[in-house]
Amino acid sequence: MITQLKADVAAAQDAVAALISGGNITIGTVSGLVTALNAKAAQADLDALALVVAAKAAQADLDALTATVGAKAEQADLAALANVVGTKATAADVATALAGKAPVANYAHLDQVAEFTKQVRLSRKGLAQSGLITWDWSVAPNALIYLTGNATLALPSNFLAGDTAQVLVYNSGSYTFAFSNGYKFPNNVVPTIPPNSVVVLTCLGNVDNTNLLCVAAGPF
Repeated sequence: MITQLKADVAAAQDAVAALISGGNITIGTVSGLVTALNAKAAQADLDALALVVAAKAAQADLDALTATVGAKAEQADLAALANVVGTKATAADVATALAGKAPVANYAHLDQVAEFTKQVRLSRKGLAQSGLITWDWSVAPNALIYLTGNATLALPSNFLAGDTAQVLVYNSGSYTFAFSNGYKFPNNVVPTIPPNSVVVLTCLGNVDNTNLLCVAAGPF
C-alpha cells in the first residue's frame, strides 16, 4: 500500500511538472489535481502512513521522553547524553572553554593538605540574646551573643570529637550568664562576664562526643 502511495505521488508530481512546462495550470486543473490526489490518498492510505510514522516515533516513545524530562533526567539518561556530547565536544573544546578560568590547582582538595595564602574567615552568626540559648555548630562555628537578659548557653548540637567553635559573649548590662552541663573548664573554674564586658569562649569537642573542653579569654 505504501509502495502504491509513493507511485501515486510520483505520478502526481509528473503531472504537475507537465502542466508547468506547458503553461496550462489553471484553477480547474488544480482542482482536478486535488480531486485526483484525494482519490489516490484515501483514508486507508493515510492510516497506513500513520502506522509507518508510529513505528518510528510512537506515542509511547514520546511519553517516555516526557517522563524522562519530567523526572529531571535519570543518571542513565545523563550518561547517554554525555556520550552524545562527548562526540560533539572534544577534550580540546573543553580546554578552550576553560581557558582563563581558575585552574583546578586553585581549589582546595578535601582529602589533601591545603596551604592558603589568604585569610580564611568564618562568618559570625548571632545567637539568641536571653533565656536558654541553643548553638548549632554546623551552621554557627563562629557565634556572637549580645546579652539583653539573663541567659544559659545550652550544650551545642552537631559537634564531634575534635570539632572547634568560638562564641563571643557581650554583657550589655548586669545580666547573668550560665552554662549547661557538658562544658568543661580548666580547674573547673566557670568564667563570669561582668557588666559591659566581653568574654571570648573557644571550645573543643571531647573524645566522648558529649562534652566540650573550653577556655575563656577575658573579660575585656
